[in-house]
Amino acid sequence: MPTIKLTRKAVSAIAPGEKPVIYFDELVKGFGLKVMPTGARSWVLEYRPGAGGRGVAKKRLKIGSPATMSPEDAREQAIRTLARVTLGADPASARSDERSSPTVSDLVDAFMRDHVAAKRKPKTEKEYQIIVDRHIKPVLGSMRASAVVPADVARLQSHITRGKSKLENGGRTMANCTLAVLSAAFNWAQGMGLVPDGLNPTKRVERFKENQKERFLTSAELNAFGDALIEAETIGLQYEIDEKKPKAKHAAKLENRRTVYGPHLVAAFRLLLLTGARKSEILNLRWNEIDLERGVLFLPDSKTGRKTVVLSAAALSILSDLPRIGMFVIAGDFSGNG
Repeated sequence: MPTIKLTRKAVSAIAPGEKPVIYFDELVKGFGLKVMPTGARSWVLEYRPGAGGRGVAKKRLKIGSPATMSPEDAREQAIRTLARVTLGADPASARSDERSSPTVSDLVDAFMRDHVAAKRKPKTEKEYQIIVDRHIKPVLGSMRASAVVPADVARLQSHITRGKSKLENGGRTMANCTLAVLSAAFNWAQGMGLVPDGLNPTKRVERFKENQKERFLTSAELNAFGDALIEAETIGLQYEIDEKKPKAKHAAKLENRRTVYGPHLVAAFRLLLLTGARKSEILNLRWNEIDLERGVLFLPDSKTGRKTVVLSAAALSILSDLPRIGMFVIAGDFSGNG
């Protein structure tokens, strides 16, 4: 292969031949211009990775094109790359690994299919899928997973919070949830060998501080709530109608506009108040998960795992008096008889 001093004038004078030819530079060893018979040109760098020496096969790396990079800029890029090689880097292999890396879309799809669907609750899977489809894929989906850097994750954060200033927390809660899902996906992918160990670009991105709200009912509010429940199960709670609608004249008189609520619905509110359990835990509570003799609930599938809830005397009284209709304590449209 010919060796010349690669200047702008020299490069412009080179004409394509019948075969591909690399014109190596006189100043930087391994740096050259590859010219194809079609006229296509590219800056290249040949080097021996590792300790070097004749026993190590050469590798070739494309640096750029003369159309967008001058000989001087390409030469500087070659010098910087050779410095990295001296320190042990292998740029050609790194680029090959990056190209073979799955896209972020591929990664999160595999994470959802092989991990979340198999090991998480359906509700959790649904929440994760919404985050993946609505936030992660539109912003990062087409990127190679190995090429994602913290700046890309910060861009994802900004995409979620942009225009959300009027919402509670300004979208910060969703941004934090999205980063948690993305982080879990990268950690899982590392364990599966889909991305290199230590590659989790979310770890260096600071999460938003959320405006957490914690409020307890006052004594007056508790008394009013209790009175409302008694009214609901006895004479019923008043309801309103739109007096402007045509059928309003056929509605019951104001003093008769009341809805009486059944014992199970009222019991659900009282148990939520007395146990501190989550709404889903009470609404999905089964009779076989209650030990009235020892005064405890055994929740096998709560959000935080298996959990035991000690019942107060008031909660025990509610459960003892509640009619049993099917397998669920709080009987609804589906009582669990089938």
